[in-house]
Amino acid sequence: MYVPNELVEKISILGLSSYEAKTYVALIMLGSGAGADIAKVAKIPETSVYRALDKLLRRGWIVVARGRPTIYSAIDPEIVKKQVIDEISRLFDKLKEIHRSIEAEERPEIIYTIFGEKRVLAKIFEVIDGARELIILSAPSEVIIKIVEKIEERKDIPIRIISDKEVKFRNKNIRLRIYSPLLALDLLADNNQSLISMPDFSVCGWVSNPLIAKHFGQFLEMRWKLSKETNI
Repeated sequence: MYVPNELVEKISILGLSSYEAKTYVALIMLGSGAGADIAKVAKIPETSVYRALDKLLRRGWIVVARGRPTIYSAIDPEIVKKQVIDEISRLFDKLKEIHRSIEAEERPEIIYTIFGEKRVLAKIFEVIDGARELIILSAPSEVIIKIVEKIEERKDIPIRIISDKEVKFRNKNIRLRIYSPLLALDLLADNNQSLISMPDFSVCGWVSNPLIAKHFGQFLEMRWKLSKETNI
């Protein structure tokens, strides 16, 4: 029994790391099993499989039965499918809500939808490079790590980052707070540009409009107030 690489690649676009995808597919194939059994099928180190299982547990994709040994079981894929679709729907509902708030304006702004990891990352980097006063970024830690070099470059303006766990930064202008769960990347630059991206960078919504940015900024400000300070 082995985990098909093609299936792992397809699952990974939902924002899973390689190990998380392999672990999930292996558990689907097994139905249920202990960490050692899952690691054997997934062909990854047992220490890594437990970290992946913890992430999948927090996503609600698996359940656990405590005992000796601990047994993990996969949630019905149809339930997971509905969860993922609901997350994507909420992502675009958020954009629609922001867009409706400016419908009374004489010149409503178009919200651009961008597809493809390369194009989405290019737009994220463009927004970060274009900021002149303030950057606010909210995203899961594994997403932030993928763009950390670009963030570190902006040593000339304040940067607020909200993540689900601590990330180390060299840039002293960065303030980090912790909030969980986070399902997407939310980016605001100068109360002027707003961007929301799926965690795998497969699609994002972007708009350059001060009124939309103001509403989006209020949402991120509320999340900032609800988040926890760190020692970083």
